[in-house]
Amino acid sequence: METIPQNKHLSEELIDLYVQGRLPVSQAADISDHLFSCDQCYERYELAADFQIAFREAAAPVAVTAEKRESWWNLFAWPAPVWAATAAALVLMFAVIPMLRQPGAPIVAELTAIRSGDTVRVNAGHPLQLRLDTTGVEPLQKVRTEIVDNSGKKAWQGESTLLNMRWEASVPVALKAGKYWVRVYGPAGGEPIREYSLLVQ
Repeated sequence: METIPQNKHLSEELIDLYVQGRLPVSQAADISDHLFSCDQCYERYELAADFQIAFREAAAPVAVTAEKRESWWNLFAWPAPVWAATAAALVLMFAVIPMLRQPGAPIVAELTAIRSGDTVRVNAGHPLQLRLDTTGVEPLQKVRTEIVDNSGKKAWQGESTLLNMRWEASVPVALKAGKYWVRVYGPAGGEPIREYSLLVQ
């Protein structure tokens, strides 16, 4: 550390260290004695002390503002695994969960033979409860039933059971919008014994 020369003034560095309280006790005592006897060094000491106080007071609001900003900006400082987990949770929430969600109450679709010219319309995205008219055909107890789209691609296949002279089937699949055909096959298979038109909107 710098010593105090006899009959000389204190250096700026020594005054700054004294103001900041960064000197050993023995050296700080020597500087205190010098400041008591030297008016010129005492004035420089007061200026340095006033500057130090003003600096601390000016820095306090900046530090508070920086803390507030820092808490918001800390979101961008998250480690990569935290961002990855957050992204995965968002994908799960917005993409996967809606696919797993039950589509709602089944819509009853009462269908009559295609020759009647009536096309039954139902809302897309719901399971169906099919009720198929048996007028004009042998009312078999159980029949194989399938739903195909306009291109002939199978959307659902299951069994319909005779109930109150109608074949009934629960279709758990939520059909997308489009034109469909409901086909009923007898026990021997082959050609459909009945075909119905279904429009999903």
